[in-house]
Amino acid sequence: MSDYGNLQKQSETFSLYLSPEYGQGKYNKVIIDPIVVKFYPESKAYEEEKSGKIKQEEMEELLEYATKAIKREVDDVFSVVTEPGPDVIRMRIAITNLMRSKIGQNAIPHTKLAGTGLGGAAMEGEMLDSVTGKQVAAVVQIQKGTRWTMSNLTTWGDARNVIDAWAKNLRQRIDESMK
Repeated sequence: MSDYGNLQKQSETFSLYLSPEYGQGKYNKVIIDPIVVKFYPESKAYEEEKSGKIKQEEMEELLEYATKAIKREVDDVFSVVTEPGPDVIRMRIAITNLMRSKIGQNAIPHTKLAGTGLGGAAMEGEMLDSVTGKQVAAVVQIQKGTRWTMSNLTTWGDARNVIDAWAKNLRQRIDESMK
């Protein structure tokens, strides 16, 4: 992210920045930069990635999944383009702090209900004016999976659920800004 300084904490797990220019109907096209996975040195995922416990193929699959989820949510609001312009916003997204689901714990009803095996992810993203590079919106969100689905019976099922929720939240904020 180009600037964390604008973020305003909304809750323990969610920070947001919306510039006054956001939502003025100025943008009707979007460039979606390739989504990246970023491991912070103080995270458990960083250690797992360094030790080879997180496989490159798994990350590529999650990135492909995230890209499809984001495009699915913004496709009918913005035209997806590849060139900057005055009506084009650039979206940059990173998946951070991945937490794998603990399948064994999620298969046992009492530990599943306690949430001890939940995985998840943090995501950060920003929207930049594609011409000036000025930050128009930014968000950081940390989320764990849910106890009420069976998707956490796969290693990255909770992370996928978080990605879907994040994409839907993105769409909701876009819709609210266009009213």
